Amino acid sequence: MTSGGAVDGSVPLTVVGGWLGSGKTTLVNAMMSMLAEQGHRVALIQNEFSEAGMDPTVTDADSGQVFDNLIELAKGCVCCTVKSDLLGALQKLVDLNRFTYYILECSGLADPGRIASIFWVDEELEIPIHLDAILTVVDAAHCLDQLSASEGHCLERQIAYADRIIVNKTDLISSETKRASLLKRLSEINVMVPIRSCERAQGLQLPDLTGLNAYATSSAELLERQLSVPASCSHDHSIGAVVLGPFVDVRVDQNALTRWLAEILWDEDDEAVYGWTIFRVKGVVPGDNGRRVHVQAVQKLFDTDEGAPWDPSTKPFVKFVVIGRNLKQDLLESGLRQCFTERQ
Repeated sequence: MTSGGAVDGSVPLTVVGGWLGSGKTTLVNAMMSMLAEQGHRVALIQNEFSEAGMDPTVTDADSGQVFDNLIELAKGCVCCTVKSDLLGALQKLVDLNRFTYYILECSGLADPGRIASIFWVDEELEIPIHLDAILTVVDAAHCLDQLSASEGHCLERQIAYADRIIVNKTDLISSETKRASLLKRLSEINVMVPIRSCERAQGLQLPDLTGLNAYATSSAELLERQLSVPASCSHDHSIGAVVLGPFVDVRVDQNALTRWLAEILWDEDDEAVYGWTIFRVKGVVPGDNGRRVHVQAVQKLFDTDEGAPWDPSTKPFVKFVVIGRNLKQDLLESGLRQCFTERQ
């Protein structure tokens, strides 16, 4: 097997989300076929919001292959009412000791942030599975209209939490202007992640979709590539990104950094000070021993992990990318600066 490798012996799980009708099942079919070709034994968990649920099998429309390693979660959304059902289903699959990859296909209403918190640093999760990445599928022809409609906030969150954005049904867009506008809007919402375009999942490669290890703070190459975005900020009141830094030749008080993260992430509680909602944070700071410290946050959960030493040719720096709604760059930056101590 050449992709989707385990972290600490655990089995990877990819979450596939997106708004209703975006093409999630088509992407899942393609992923399962590609993973099977690599020798993986794949289990699929489908979450459908309706009472009726879905058919108990998934069929590849091209090859006719039927995948029956399917567990269905109906009567609720996996990010809230059926969390215990999901963990129970995964435990049963793990007990079978036969699967080397898991895919969770969410309902169109699911909040990926809540799902990520289940698998990332949730102490209740004691099964050997790690979250590899969240893939969000968007409908190229209708995404901009959906973002402007009443369902826009839900779709924005799905895009903001994505580790890969898959723009599906690109053949339905004839206007290059509309295509450019769509890509621009997606990048405004989530500036950190690659965007892949396809026609009904055709043309995608497995490395675009699996083996991303997006939630491993020790995955320095991926995290720092995501941080290599220009300093910019969306200027409306929808979801967007703020880039803080880079700040060079500074030390960081790690305790102050922890307090700052808690303060900005928990602000949406009843006694909110800033009036924002933060979905994702990724950052890098100099550690006390000359090594990098990588920072990740999802919703109200955050984690830090010591990374590799700084390259001798690179000055240590502090840089963060924050994705959320109603972000205020000046307040975020001033709070981060209060974590700095004396210059090196």
